[in-house]
Amino acid sequence: MTLVFYESSHRILNTLEDLKELCPEKELVLAREITKRFEEVKRGSPQSLLLEYSNHKVRGEFVVVI
Repeated sequence: MTLVFYESSHRILNTLEDLKELCPEKELVLAREITKRFEEVKRGSPQSLLLEYSNHKVRGEFVVVI
C-alpha cells in the first residue's frame, strides 16, 4: 500500500526518525516545495534521508510518499 502525507519543516526530522524505527527497509520519496521555484525531490531510506536533511536547517513543506 502507498501512503502519501504532508509534513511541515518543523516535524520532518522527527517523522524520519519515527519511520527509521518503524520501517527502516522502506523506500521513501520526499518532495519539498512542490510547484514552487525551489522544488526538490529526494529518494531513499529513512536513514539516508535523515542524514541528508539533518546537516542543515530544513525549510519548506514536504510531501512524504512511502
